Amino acid sequence: RSAIAFSPDSRLLAASGDSGLAFFDVASGRKLQQFAEHQSVTGEMIFAPDGKSLFISTIDSVRQVDIQTGRVRSSIPYPSTPDGIQQLCMLSLNAAGDLLASVTDSGIHVFRVADGTQIRHIAFGDPKPSYYSGLISPTGLLIATMSVDSSISLWEVRSEEHTSELQSLAYLVCRLLL
Repeated sequence: RSAIAFSPDSRLLAASGDSGLAFFDVASGRKLQQFAEHQSVTGEMIFAPDGKSLFISTIDSVRQVDIQTGRVRSSIPYPSTPDGIQQLCMLSLNAAGDLLASVTDSGIHVFRVADGTQIRHIAFGDPKPSYYSGLISPTGLLIATMSVDSSISLWEVRSEEHTSELQSLAYLVCRLLL
């Protein structure tokens, strides 16, 4: 799968694909770096707030890659599931860059970036919803998820509780049209 991500200052664009991971200067369009060893990106990438590293999702982990050297700074393995398969839906960092959230088909996972420790797992009940988007708040206290039916759920990280359900604009527009 291919993915793209802007650096926090919008000067760099990271792009992944069959030939690896590349970094481009946005103003000139010039390719600055390419790392063929990073061909396993599965679709989600996000820059660290300081712009010095990029978090990439792979089939079994989230890797923090140094954008100058291509070296993997750290690797956070996905928690195991009974069938061994995780479907990653999103990656998100809080504003400080010290918390990484991922939404998978098994739930919401929050990791401490410094050591890769999972500090929270908010399991989805049955039937499991189909989330395709999510975002950790800048403070790291809340996570918002959006499901395929466009409903938005808010989750409190500390208590691991579902706090509210919102109707998205897409749902409201559809409702008005009907």
